[in-house]
Amino acid sequence: MDCREYEQILPEYVLDDLEYSVTAACRAHLDGCSECSAKADVYKALIRDIADQPMLAVSAAESRRMAHALDQVNGTKRAERLATVGAVWEFLGFSLASILAFALMATALTLHAFGLADMFRLFETSTWLSLIIAGMLIVVVTSFIPIVVTARRRPLNGLAYPE
Repeated sequence: MDCREYEQILPEYVLDDLEYSVTAACRAHLDGCSECSAKADVYKALIRDIADQPMLAVSAAESRRMAHALDQVNGTKRAERLATVGAVWEFLGFSLASILAFALMATALTLHAFGLADMFRLFETSTWLSLIIAGMLIVVVTSFIPIVVTARRRPLNGLAYPE
């Protein structure tokens, strides 16, 4: 091996983190090479200086404050990230509301397709008020119910409920 190759393993040599055969070869090289030996001395001094630095001790209160600060930075508490029974029920409620809305629309279209109900005639004989009420009902079932259920889990446009 040449000096360049020994220079690459000097940090591991100084830390005594090499195999015995490589350590012996490096030691032999350092005995005969003043440049590599000087570099190894620099590594040893650096490691000694690092070891002489006092270790910082963090109290339990400081650790709790840091954990709380990290939770604030992340925007959520660790407990809120975990799946809870309430989140499962909310998801089921959202799913049920979506399935119900789909089932109502599919039923109405199926009845119309098989001639059991004429949707166009239904709207021809309706008053404006009944059309508005039907439209509002469709919007509530297809939009607001899933949004309200979802907002309990994840705020949407500022719509959130206290636990």
